[in-house]
Amino acid sequence: MPPDGLTVIFVSNRPGGVGGYDLFEATRASPDAAFDNAAPMMQLNTSADEYVPGITHDGLTLYFERYPGGHFKSTRTSTSLPFDVAVPAPELGPLYAPTFTHDANEAFWGHPTLYRAVYDGTTYVDQTQVFDTPEGEDGYPTLSSDALTLYFVAVRGVDPLRIYQSTRPAIDARFGPSAPVDELSLEQSDDPEISFDGRTLVFVSSRSPSKGGDDMFMSTRTCQ
Repeated sequence: MPPDGLTVIFVSNRPGGVGGYDLFEATRASPDAAFDNAAPMMQLNTSADEYVPGITHDGLTLYFERYPGGHFKSTRTSTSLPFDVAVPAPELGPLYAPTFTHDANEAFWGHPTLYRAVYDGTTYVDQTQVFDTPEGEDGYPTLSSDALTLYFVAVRGVDPLRIYQSTRPAIDARFGPSAPVDELSLEQSDDPEISFDGRTLVFVSSRSPSKGGDDMFMSTRTCQ
């Protein structure tokens, strides 16, 4: 989600795409409004599947996967402009569904184990596990704009997929023990995305009142 919180990019196989799973973009008039006007990102979609989009905190670079094809990225010079045609992104290396710090020098990624990597000017290197002792399956992370809170999906025992969070005291510190986001974790939840201001969390769920299968849901709060 770009810094203004007025756009969300997601994956769908709904009508209007090129075929299979494609990238769609929805907008809203203000951070307090609902998203509307979902439209396919035709400059990025192909007959292959496009999925797991991840946008940098400045809103200027969009990374995603294409199958078959691998890592791709699309850039723009302003958040008021559309994204350009996608090009391969070999700098991601093994990163899958990454989330980035504001300067993109640090990335978090992975499933079923979360990893951290740093950018050396060419590619992301120095991959280390986020948690020394993983408690279960973790994946699909999203990082707060201050880089101090990491939200992700986790499986713990027989529980369904739930959204967890972990914090750290400084950007050069390790993340501490994780805990569920209780107000969102009563039912199955997946693929969270936190807004730049920390007030909106978009996620996927089959909970009621789903219209069928997995749908997009949004949760808000009044402060970060």
